[in-house]
Amino acid sequence: QTSQSFLECLRNNLLDISIDPRPYGTHSFRRGGCQYLHTVLKWPFWQICNWGRWADNFDNPGTIFKYLLSWNDNPDEER
Repeated sequence: QTSQSFLECLRNNLLDISIDPRPYGTHSFRRGGCQYLHTVLKWPFWQICNWGRWADNFDNPGTIFKYLLSWNDNPDEER
């Protein structure tokens, strides 16, 4: 399955449950993985950055914070 066909299925599934699919893409799973590692497994930031290959020396934490906190996150919605 290509990433494009997966994305189409994902967006159709979101429509099925009345969620606007426009803000979501395959990168949503990368963000979700980052949030899971931080929230559930309690990984430290440097370890998440290493996992995501964002910053070898943790010298640019902007990406990880963008992934952990976003305008389209709903803290009241159970994950």
